[in-house]
Amino acid sequence: MTKVLGRAERVDFADYGLHDIPAKVDTGAYSSSIDCSKVELRNGELEFILFHPSVKGYTGELHHTQEFDTTEVKNANGVQLRYVIFPQMTINGETRRCRLTLADRSKLRYPVLIGRRFLREGEYTVDVRIGKGLPDDEEERNL
Repeated sequence: MTKVLGRAERVDFADYGLHDIPAKVDTGAYSSSIDCSKVELRNGELEFILFHPSVKGYTGELHHTQEFDTTEVKNANGVQLRYVIFPQMTINGETRRCRLTLADRSKLRYPVLIGRRFLREGEYTVDVRIGKGLPDDEEERNL
């Protein structure tokens, strides 16, 4: 069965009590990422706050995990070392564990980016004519 995603979708992260979060599906990006306003390693535990205050869904809650990794991400600014978390993500009614880098996406339109790795592992195809992201006329960061 072919699973098709649009250029943008709505996702849930039940682990963090986050629902109906806009996500950009980007076949040009290898890894997936989520907006993070604070991240700190303390006593072998990763502490982080998801989103920035301007993002719908921001709670300011400090999350903790001992299950994390690091990775190098190449972008326009060079190579950046990022922390990686492994939450359950629900997209189009299907819940799968995913691999998300924690990144400052505060200046970007979507707080979540879904990359090729997630698409390949979930056997998704992308049809840019469809999607459930932001309305075309919605202003940036007015999520």
